[in-house]
Amino acid sequence: MTSEFADLRAILEQYARGSDEIGFRRIAERVRAMQERLQAVLAETVSATDASGTVTATVTLGSQIKSVHISPLALRQMNTGALGRACLEAITTGRKAAADALSTRMEELSGPASPDDLNTVLRMLDQFR
Repeated sequence: MTSEFADLRAILEQYARGSDEIGFRRIAERVRAMQERLQAVLAETVSATDASGTVTATVTLGSQIKSVHISPLALRQMNTGALGRACLEAITTGRKAAADALSTRMEELSGPASPDDLNTVLRMLDQFR
């Protein structure tokens, strides 16, 4: 899969060689498409449970808590302190899983980018400010 960063870099290099309106539009379109893909990825969800399996948290890849489900068993067996810890554990585990999934999804979308590639793109963007 072609790296989105590599594609954007190529467009920026071409634009830097000969400034034109078409090149600028292509850059804007690519950036807009990348933003839309990123928003969709950040809205994806993962679910995780506490160690007892009685509390489940659903978290977006953007780390937003979408829901926390507490099973009837947890309500019967846990006191308020234990229930609070179980909720916190499920949320923390969910956020960690979301961060891992986000990292994987971003690499799928952009390909492994070296720091040099990113720095080159940033320098080129600075030229247009």
